[in-house]
Parts: sequence; structure tokens; C-alpha cells
Amino acid sequence: MPQYNLGFIDDESIFNHVLETVKKYRFSVNLKEFNKNLIDPIKLTFDAKNI
Repeated sequence: MPQYNLGFIDDESIFNHVLETVKKYRFSVNLKEFNKNLIDPIKLTFDAKNI
């Protein structure tokens, strides 16, 4: 299991929470497909300025 190093929640709890959330919305997820949807913080910054 990955280590997230979050002080407010243990690694097993965050892993299980994300797993349950994903199961509610998708029946199958692979890492390659998941990584295509990452947020670009630079683009987000410029888009926020245009609002």
C-alpha cells in the first residue's frame, strides 16, 4: 500500500476511502486512464484569472 504521509488520517483509511469513492462511480479503473485526468495547476491558475 502507498504511503501518503498525511497527519490527519492514516494511510489505510485514506486508501479505503478513495477506493470506495471510485467504486461508487466506476466499475473499473486503471492507473493509465486515471492519470489522464490530472489537473494542470498552471492552466488552472490562468483560467481562474479569466473569470
